[in-house]
Amino acid sequence: MSDSIPIFEAKNRLPYFIHKAETEGPVFLSRRGKNVAVIISQAEYDENFANKRSFVDEVNELRQKYLDVLDNDDIYADIRDKNDFGRPCPFAEEED
Repeated sequence: MSDSIPIFEAKNRLPYFIHKAETEGPVFLSRRGKNVAVIISQAEYDENFANKRSFVDEVNELRQKYLDVLDNDDIYADIRDKNDFGRPCPFAEEED
């Protein structure tokens, strides 16, 4: 990690630090001695962040690819008979 630049200095010399980020790598900005921000080049941003998908997007793609392909009727076809309504209810009125 390179030395950090105080924000007030970056404010006064912003074009210089943007050029430095483009040619040398990230420029770290500090406030009261603590790093609070980073200037990076557009190329580095595109490589590391621009086209990244969220975890939720990845999970949804996997669900579509592997789970949504399966038809529930095919999965449960051999498990139960659709014409069978189950056990008789002991509380139901019997017909004579």
